[in-house]
Formats: sequence, C-alpha cells, structure tokens
Amino acid sequence: DFKAQMAYIASSKFYLPTWDELNAFIDGKLFLPQHSLIITDDDNEPTWFQLAVPVVTADKLLATSFVITSTRQEGSPSPYVLQRSHTNDMHRAGDNGKGRMVNLSADEVAADLEKSAQILGTKEVVAYPFGHYNSTAEEGVTKAGFPLARTTEYGMVKIGTPKLELPVVRVNYGDTADDLKRVIG
Repeated sequence: DFKAQMAYIASSKFYLPTWDELNAFIDGKLFLPQHSLIITDDDNEPTWFQLAVPVVTADKLLATSFVITSTRQEGSPSPYVLQRSHTNDMHRAGDNGKGRMVNLSADEVAADLEKSAQILGTKEVVAYPFGHYNSTAEEGVTKAGFPLARTTEYGMVKIGTPKLELPVVRVNYGDTADDLKRVIG
C-alpha cells in the first residue's frame, strides 16, 4: 500500500515543500501550489527504515522522519529523508497517562528539545509525542527555538495556521492508494 501511495504522489507531480517553505507560506510570504504536501513518519520504527525509506528514495520523494533521539542517533538513511525531532525522551506516558510533553514544565520541555536538536543538528520542526500538547508544551517548544510543531489533529495547513499547532492528514496501516487519493486529491 505504501509503495502504491508513494507512486501516486510521484506520478501526480505533487510539490514537496521544505519546512522553511511551509513556514514562509503560513506567513503569506511564499506561494505553494495547491497540490503540495510533506510526507512524514513518526517514531523511527525499524520498519520505516527497512521498508519505506527505500521506496521514498527510489521515487525521489522528500520525506521527514520524526525521530525519538534517545533511541536513534544515527544520521539520515537517505538524502531524501530529513530527520527531525519527535523529542529526545518525552515519548513516554507522564503522570496523567498523557505524553510527558504535557506533564513537564516549559523549561524541562525546552531542555529535552535542546538535546534532540543537538543530536539532529536542527531546530526546524518538532512532532508532539502522541499528538499531546498544551500551552506549557508550546512555551517549551518556543523556548527551545523551534518555529514549527506538528500535531495529530486532522486538517490542512493554510496561511495563518498556528505554527505550533500544525494539523496533519493521517494515513494509517491498511489505507490504500485510493484512500489516499480521496483525502489529498
């Protein structure tokens, strides 16, 4: 299914912007074509590296892998895969059963993200673990110097979208290329 989905994106000539381009688009400073998307993966699961990376590489599709840096410090497996922060060590449940990102202070969130950024060498974007975030998490993201943060909330990014609350169109295991076409056009 993933291979067919990526073949559809490649053959349909979608524009694959960088995070900097998306940031400028949100500010209204850059035009992006209607058929623009950013391919992402969360959690640095071994199957992503074994099965998906060869597909995006063969199709020459820029993708972002949101990496938990406490479990992966290796460099990118492909020039087509950007590794960005999924935090260093906040992808665990906190006291209330939600991700640690909403259980820690803004300073603790910032310290974790600083460590992740040091390992990855960038502070471009972070994906909230489990999609959990609140105003304290956003404050920590800002303190750490990350301009963008991705949620798990459904939606499309538009001019003016809050930069620390980027929505996503989620594709799940078992979704076909036709399912993807229905969602993204």
